[in-house]
Amino acid sequence: MASLPHGGVAVVLSAPVGCAAPGGCAGGGWYRLRYGRQEGYVRGAFLQAAQLVGVDLARRHERLIVVARRQQHVEVYQDGRLLLVAEATTGRPALATPLGRTSVSFIDRVHTMRSPWPKEHRFWYASADVEWAVQFRVGGWYLHDTRVRPWNGFGVGTDRSHQDPDGGWRIGSHGCVNMPDWAIRRIFGWARIGDAVFVLDA
Repeated sequence: MASLPHGGVAVVLSAPVGCAAPGGCAGGGWYRLRYGRQEGYVRGAFLQAAQLVGVDLARRHERLIVVARRQQHVEVYQDGRLLLVAEATTGRPALATPLGRTSVSFIDRVHTMRSPWPKEHRFWYASADVEWAVQFRVGGWYLHDTRVRPWNGFGVGTDRSHQDPDGGWRIGSHGCVNMPDWAIRRIFGWARIGDAVFVLDA
């Protein structure tokens, strides 16, 4: 397969004999996948089974975005069908992304993020533009892209102090949900005002 973004979700079309979930076979084996419109083969060593948390909610909501705080990923569903799963980075422990049900309330192509704290406050940050912003809680909580994380600097543990693959030390966001460009661009193009959003401790 030519390209499969880190954190992207592919459908397994066939697996090596005796191998069920990716990662369950010694050596990984080759899995035949479909990602979007392309099909191809990927070694199981590069795959991880997705632990989806929004399946039941998707049966009750026509259009749904789920943020899984513990797993640090985002799931998107339409008509009960999974459209996307992507790794993410939520708020650091002191500024944890609030749990609960909300809805998409604002969508902006280029949005300036401004610190609500004065410059002398420990959480202050310099204003910065993001390219893709989907507000899910009034008061400044967005799903958005970020320039401060490397392309593979999302996922489990990134909401806490951690060292990224590029060697840099980082911590979670100020409460927003940071996402890779490829994922937030897809959500931005799909999302509508009023779409249900659930932030879960899962």
